[in-house]
Amino acid sequence: MKKLTIAMVVLSASILIPVWPACADLIDLNLFVAIPTGITSISVSSDGSNAAISEDPYATVVGLSNDPYFGDPQIIFPGLLSFEYVFSEGPGDNNDVFEAFIIDPSTGFPLDGFHLIQTDSSSSLIEWDLPASLPNGLGLQFQLSALLDDVNLDSSVTVSNVRLVTPVPEPATILLLATGLFGILGLRRRKLRN
Repeated sequence: MKKLTIAMVVLSASILIPVWPACADLIDLNLFVAIPTGITSISVSSDGSNAAISEDPYATVVGLSNDPYFGDPQIIFPGLLSFEYVFSEGPGDNNDVFEAFIIDPSTGFPLDGFHLIQTDSSSSLIEWDLPASLPNGLGLQFQLSALLDDVNLDSSVTVSNVRLVTPVPEPATILLLATGLFGILGLRRRKLRN
């Protein structure tokens, strides 16, 4: 009877303990590499919270990349990834594309289902739920591309508030699991005695 009372107290306490919120981390865009290297049409704020990418006369593709396949720091893990963007395609004969995509760390290629392609001016908050079945150390790339028949160099994109929300174990779940394990051990001991 005493063991049952202790188990009930532990179970009640585990239900009353507040749940820890998920951990939301702002990803520092200063950890990304400019593509091509040394390009001047990309600027990242000192705190890394936003980046401005503009067309460049010397490169058809400009952007920011964090790709662990090429040795960049591992900063993207399964969880909820979100970012905001504002894509402004210049007036006239512009034919530009803004892309954002998750990179498979084992191949360096974009992962299916996590590839944003915008061909017209737009802005949005993007949220990608990266399941736990994906590998750790994913890559992330933002790029602005001028297509072959693009004649003007006045398109730009701003990326900001890149965040990763990763799940944090909940104390109630851990205590409930521990209570169940102790209960199973207690039943096993009782069976061994009998």
